Amino acid sequence: MRTCNYSMALSLALLASSPSAFAQTSAALRIACDGENAGATISINDVVKGDCPVDVSVAPGNIRLRASKKVNEAQERVFEREFTMAAGTGKRVDVELGEPRASLAALKRIDDEVEADARPKEEEQLRALPALIKKAEGGDSAAMLRAGQVYEWGLAGNVDFKQAAKWYERAARAENPAGMSAYATYLSSYHSMGGVSRNPSEAIAMWEKAAARGDGSAMNRLGFLRLFGSDVMGVPENREQAKIWFEKGANAGNYEAMNALVSWKLTSDKAARDQLNKMSYPIMESLAFEGYPIAIKSLALEYEWGVLVAMNPERARKLYAQYLRYAKKAAASGDLNSVLMLASMYEEGKSGAPKDKAVAVQLARKAAEQGDKDANTYLQKLLAP
Repeated sequence: MRTCNYSMALSLALLASSPSAFAQTSAALRIACDGENAGATISINDVVKGDCPVDVSVAPGNIRLRASKKVNEAQERVFEREFTMAAGTGKRVDVELGEPRASLAALKRIDDEVEADARPKEEEQLRALPALIKKAEGGDSAAMLRAGQVYEWGLAGNVDFKQAAKWYERAARAENPAGMSAYATYLSSYHSMGGVSRNPSEAIAMWEKAAARGDGSAMNRLGFLRLFGSDVMGVPENREQAKIWFEKGANAGNYEAMNALVSWKLTSDKAARDQLNKMSYPIMESLAFEGYPIAIKSLALEYEWGVLVAMNPERARKLYAQYLRYAKKAAASGDLNSVLMLASMYEEGKSGAPKDKAVAVQLARKAAEQGDKDANTYLQKLLAP
């Protein structure tokens, strides 16, 4: 791909047709295609301009260029670039289409299917929520934990991290091990979640207490804390301790701990790795069915790459669409962690989000408006030419 200022011929031609207007309000853009790239549909700032090659005048400012060419009913080849242009300037962009990927039409179809599947389930959860809350208020710690999950995972509609934190804390105080682990995650969050003040030492103590009571999620959290270490949490890196915690978590039935042992090469025995993979898949499937977002994303990765199961791009796309739906709801709650996570998804075009720098900038700006320095730094990075 080549992006450069091209010869003055195009600029002069456009100037001749409308000299004063072009010089003051327009820029000249030549979009060139050859070979199999020819005939791609060109859109600029979401407006279709015709089939490539094409010469257009554009308003100065940010330019989002997209070229797409249909492969079949479900796939297209795409070229995308974003840049800025000043009035009176010219630029040439040579289109080089990428590998086939799911078309926007196919992604919309999947989004519509996911929405149609999810809506009745959420309405059912919403109807059941008052009875669940009544049980939780009556002292049932399992109901407290589930109420936290309903709010955190958006199972009854919107995501509400404040309500989730409230019920996780109550479950933790009621000595529910899974509630302890969940609330400890809020206590450890770098950016405040659900209005919970950060308290690393309390988070670690709570994870350790939950782990002592057999909670595999807490064991997994402690494993990752040792695997990478954390200056903020006051924990040094220690792969041997990480392995011990992951093994405990795997024995307790935590699929993330099982996957960690394999992914981070903490076990060298192939038979053991195969057994861990065999054990983790059904657990992941079950949690994804219940609506656990991380399990949904993990399962999508498995179907995308065919690690534990046969590669299934259609299933992967649907799972990613489910995860993206959740991520949007989480970001809509205003939670800084979630807004930044969604921005990163759009910036990189990962986890079900189409690559769209403009959306990433919009989300980063929303995060920066909360006064967070990291969010502002990220926004400036996105805005840099």
